[in-house]
Amino acid sequence: MVVVLRRSWPLLLAVLLPGCGGGDSGGHADAAQLRALHALMVEIRADLAAARVAEARAELPALRRLGHGLTVSQQRSVERLTVLVETEWRCARQWRCD
Repeated sequence: MVVVLRRSWPLLLAVLLPGCGGGDSGGHADAAQLRALHALMVEIRADLAAARVAEARAELPALRRLGHGLTVSQQRSVERLTVLVETEWRCARQWRCD
């Protein structure tokens, strides 16, 4: 993700501050620059989502063990949370998360 952020800085400067740091002097961002910026932002967002889900997924075994001493209602909540994390994990792996 750090590499993506480093690659995006010159493009961000060109789009947001034309004439400063690589953009055309006085010109506005063109469609290709905006598409490239959008692609980088999508990549960053996907990386962040995958990192969040991976962190949550790493805690699933502890979450499952927790379920043994809980009430039926609490166990259902843990099961729903487990399913949600697993669903988000699959979603992030397919780059389809919101």
